[in-house]
Amino acid sequence: MAHAHKKAFRSDAVHDTQEKIAAQAAMANTPLAFWSNMAEMQRRYFSTLAGEAAEKTEAAVSANVTELRPAEIAPAATAISQNWMAAATECQREITSFMSERMTKNQAFLASAVAAHDVQQLVQLQAGWMQQTAQDYTNEIGKLTDIVKNGADEAIAVTA
Repeated sequence: MAHAHKKAFRSDAVHDTQEKIAAQAAMANTPLAFWSNMAEMQRRYFSTLAGEAAEKTEAAVSANVTELRPAEIAPAATAISQNWMAAATECQREITSFMSERMTKNQAFLASAVAAHDVQQLVQLQAGWMQQTAQDYTNEIGKLTDIVKNGADEAIAVTA
C-alpha cells in the first residue's frame, strides 16, 4: 500500500512539474514576461547572495574566524532591491509612454486608412505603418534594455 502511495506522489510531482513548465511557456508569450523574468533574475541573485554568505559563514566558523553577520549583508541587499525597484518603475513609465505614443500613431493610421481612395494607397499606408511600428518597437526594446542594464550596473556597483 505504501508503494502505491509513493507512485501517486511521484505522478503528482510529475504533473506539478508539467503544469509549471506549461505555465512558464504561457508566461513567456505574455506582455508580463519581461516582469516575470526580471523578478526571477532578482530572486536568483538574492539566492546566490545568500548562498555565498552561507559559504563564507561556514568557512569562517571552520577556520575559527569571526562569522559573517547578517547586518553586513542587509545594507547591500536593501540597496540592490531599491535599484531594481527603481529600474522596474522606470520601465513601467517608459512602457506607458510608449503605449500612449503607439495608440496615437495607430489612430492616425486608421484615420488615414479610412480616407484612402484606392487599394494601392491603402497598401502604401499599411506598409509605412508597419515599417514605423517595427522601428518604434525596436527603439523601445533598446530603451528598456538600457534601463535594465543601468539598474544591473548600479546593483553591481553596490556589491563591489
